[in-house]
Amino acid sequence: MSTFKDSAGKEWEIRITVGRLRQVRENPVTKIDLRKSEAWADLSADIEKAAAVAWVAADGPTSGVSFNEFLDRLSDVKQCAALCEAVVEAARDFFQTPPETGGAADQPT
Repeated sequence: MSTFKDSAGKEWEIRITVGRLRQVRENPVTKIDLRKSEAWADLSADIEKAAAVAWVAADGPTSGVSFNEFLDRLSDVKQCAALCEAVVEAARDFFQTPPETGGAADQPT
């Protein structure tokens, strides 16, 4: 299970599913295709984009916590690092290979 805690103490479970891949791709903040290996470089360079992916992958839209509140709850570097680690771990679980090495993430659609 890929999880992290925000500054309010809420534990978020990050899950990558086919539906959430679509939601991330269509999200106006992210507009990123996690099936492509270059997407992972984008996430490592942009913490807000990584947070948006985490929020969608943690079912944030139905959590009762707005995206802006979610961002406000990421109040230190350790939380941001834990968020990024949880997103990568969830991707590895889903794609069955680390995103940065290719595999299913680079398969044609």
